[in-house]
Amino acid sequence: MEKPVRKRARSPRIRAPRTKETSLERIFRLALEAAHVPFLQNYTDFHVAQPDFYLPQYRTVVEIDGAYWHAKPKQIKRDHQKDAFYRSLGLKVYRFTEAYVKTKANWLVHMLLMTEDAEYRGRHAG
Repeated sequence: MEKPVRKRARSPRIRAPRTKETSLERIFRLALEAAHVPFLQNYTDFHVAQPDFYLPQYRTVVEIDGAYWHAKPKQIKRDHQKDAFYRSLGLKVYRFTEAYVKTKANWLVHMLLMTEDAEYRGRHAG
């Protein structure tokens, strides 16, 4: 009699890096590129969490939240945990909804840059 094969439980925190770009990520990536903002997409060096976009110049993480998945209680809890992790590293976190990304991606990038540039100038004022 054969023993049943048990699947190894995966850690809920560590997942394989996602390589396929979502349509929302594509829209936001194009807006970042149009604004000539240096970024890393689906950055994996944080190990515990993988942000949609990392802007190293601003020490900023941007997450794009789809309307369906990010409305689920389990995902909301995970999003809060990820945000806390990023903040523990001294990073700023921005979450943009599907509706805003679809209709106002360029504006979101513009506002993000204005906020970050103003903060940078304030920290480095003579």
